[in-house]
Amino acid sequence: MADSAAFQTACGTLEKLSTLSSVESKFAMRMALREAGFEAATIAPAELSVVVQRVLLEELRRKHVAAPETVCKGITEALTALGGSAAATDSPDAVFRRLGGA
Repeated sequence: MADSAAFQTACGTLEKLSTLSSVESKFAMRMALREAGFEAATIAPAELSVVVQRVLLEELRRKHVAAPETVCKGITEALTALGGSAAATDSPDAVFRRLGGA
């Protein structure tokens, strides 16, 4: 199954805003999705925005990516611009609960 538009957008933006290669960007994003319980093929923009803010930020810090907060903000903005092209199956609150934060 092909990756969702949200996943592709997030990976492209991560690569553009950081020193990570395309492969490294996709790997970091997939690790964050796995930790949050999502798959690249089905994640919606709103869901991925929460994963970026809650999980990817820490992944980028572990990888010593410069200005991880700025990178994550850029990814979130790109996902917001992508909009509701794919319907979210969970609210951001539901995603956060899945991550154990609520």
